[in-house]
Amino acid sequence: MKLDTFSYIEHPDNEKYWKLEEFKLNDINLIVGSNSSGKSRTLNVISGLSKLLISPKIVFRNGDYKACFTDIEKNKIKYNVLIKNGIIENEELFINEEQLIKRNKKGEGFIKSIAINTELKFKIPFNELVAFRKDEIQYPYLNKLYDWASKLRHFRFAKEQEKNTLAIIDSNKPKPEEHDLKETDKAIYFFKRGKKEYGDKFVQKIIEDFNKIGYAIEKIELGPLKSIQIEAPIASNVVGLLVKENDRVGVTDQHSMSDGMFRALSILIHFNYYYFVGLSGNVLIDDIGEGLDFDRSTKLIKLLIQKSIETNIQLVMSTNDKFVMNNTKLEFWQIINRIGSDVKMYNINNSEKEFKQFRFTGLNNFEFFSTGFFKKGLK
Repeated sequence: MKLDTFSYIEHPDNEKYWKLEEFKLNDINLIVGSNSSGKSRTLNVISGLSKLLISPKIVFRNGDYKACFTDIEKNKIKYNVLIKNGIIENEELFINEEQLIKRNKKGEGFIKSIAINTELKFKIPFNELVAFRKDEIQYPYLNKLYDWASKLRHFRFAKEQEKNTLAIIDSNKPKPEEHDLKETDKAIYFFKRGKKEYGDKFVQKIIEDFNKIGYAIEKIELGPLKSIQIEAPIASNVVGLLVKENDRVGVTDQHSMSDGMFRALSILIHFNYYYFVGLSGNVLIDDIGEGLDFDRSTKLIKLLIQKSIETNIQLVMSTNDKFVMNNTKLEFWQIINRIGSDVKMYNINNSEKEFKQFRFTGLNNFEFFSTGFFKKGLK
């Protein structure tokens, strides 16, 4: 299932007000815009909706989410939820315009049972979502929402914490540690998991991809890091990711890698694991290419787009790097424009005339954004 349209409002009646106007997403999306325009926040609120849908109780105190999905049978599933001060004031679900869920802030409402084709009344706690129910016989449509939410992945490309995180391998526990697939900061564990489940072909695929984006390596493995020393006595082995670069005699461990190199390696480990397990769904990547040079960031983005198309992943990335913009097709762009607390996306769907006119200007893609052409066109 893919996210078709999305909108969000927070604190409409006070100084914390922030609104993301409804926008349509494509299979591949690159959110571009200046600093503080709302790129990261947009990805955060989309990710936030997924967290709501897989939690038995609400985890956010305020937010008005409206999302429309298209499932594999081409049904349109609309889901709306309004939360104020920790209370769910409204929750609705429609499939092809037929309303199947309606609830109010008292927790009262109805839900349609597919098994008996009847609307059933209910009263539930004010902080529990109706959509969290899972029943393949009575409410199979809710499983589709849960499936989308559980498969969504949110990467923060500029995050440094993962690079400084090592793994403790306990010799008394030979089975690899189990981690939720939603965890996007556990490259070590997913490398180990992928190698155990799929063997050398998994490792070789990562090496091939790393070579494609400009890092010439011949080997990836887990092992003790040479660049740091752990003073405290630990019974288990402390390991990290190591790569053997073609032009170096020794190995480069994750602590010695540049930030950009490690982030690229991490995301390729995750993407290849998704490929091998057959995972599809939404992948969000904030600040894509941060810390990479122009050539490598461009190659990485093209590779991720290719992999997303091959695996039926809906990809949403963000950037403010003009080199990335210049080398990513305009048809993938979502140009974010903030005026005060109101945020609007300009894309090929709502600004088709401006996008088409720009082809004849002879300007580069970045100038489509920097000159404001996306709003005024040839005017």
